[in-house]
Amino acid sequence: MSGEAEINNYLQIKNHYPEHQVIQNLIETVPADGESEIEFATRIEKTFLETLVLLKNPKIIFILGAGADGHTAGIFPLDKKSIQETYRDDLTYVPVHVEGLTIDSRASFTPAWILEHAGLVIGYVVGQSKREILSELNNSDKELHERPAELLKLHKHSKVYTDIDIS
Repeated sequence: MSGEAEINNYLQIKNHYPEHQVIQNLIETVPADGESEIEFATRIEKTFLETLVLLKNPKIIFILGAGADGHTAGIFPLDKKSIQETYRDDLTYVPVHVEGLTIDSRASFTPAWILEHAGLVIGYVVGQSKREILSELNNSDKELHERPAELLKLHKHSKVYTDIDIS
């Protein structure tokens, strides 16, 4: 939930591929001036679900990164109760407020929605700063609430792309 191109994936794609046809099919995930995290999440969810209804047999692909703390796509490590309250299984897209983050207000698809509706999950985890989290994901299992990047392992059709050798 940022208008900063260094942080917002939509803006990163738009800036790198300004003329690409795929840009026309993306939902702009930049908050409007003065829009609260709840208003933002509600607007994006509504736009997404309305768009989804119009499509015939859509292929839903999620591209997820992984933070050094194991977060992914605005889904942060939390205690089990907090993650269940924040990322409720009966919702699609939710506001996320986590104290202590540089940008403490975000929005995210819920882990349940990703696991149940995405046809493919692509992990794009690059840069040497991601070596440790990739190694941890490769060598150990944790609960989703402890390390949300476990989505990359839990989804039935996922692939991870990286430039890091963790062997």
